[in-house]
Amino acid sequence: MENEFLSLYGAKLVEYGLAVVYMVIFVSYWRWVQGEPAPGKNPDPKHAGRTA
Repeated sequence: MENEFLSLYGAKLVEYGLAVVYMVIFVSYWRWVQGEPAPGKNPDPKHAGRTA
């Protein structure tokens, strides 16, 4: 007797779908964590100390 809920193709589809969703969320989170600093908050070290 085969259980249709746990069929091989359905399980693979769910697994790959979850993997894609996880990667999209992870990439979005990683971009947010590594986001660019606000302007003027973190000056470029090459120009540190210059007033002009």
